[in-house]
Amino acid sequence: MKAAARFRGMALTVYALELCFYGERGDYEVFPDRELGLDLVPLGKGFADRGWAVDESGPEVIMFQDPEGTEYTLYPDGRLIIEGLKPGSPAQAWTQAQGILGFEVVA
Repeated sequence: MKAAARFRGMALTVYALELCFYGERGDYEVFPDRELGLDLVPLGKGFADRGWAVDESGPEVIMFQDPEGTEYTLYPDGRLIIEGLKPGSPAQAWTQAQGILGFEVVA
């Protein structure tokens, strides 16, 4: 799926693709059409402050889990890999990305 969005006032297109689906869970990649240049260090701290388990956090990658056990990998360019999303769909992955990165939907 693709959606028009805004990120920090910048208009962009965000894509959500299914990578794999197994049983009741799926893996997805959500990515914008341009690099976002994210500063991952403060984002990692924010995820930890939410009570999410941060497995790896540095300037090149953040790996974390939400309370439901879904695993996320976030890169500075704005790519977000979501693993084990239940029940799983590209639309659900897009919704997760909105909450994590703060994408605003453009109607």
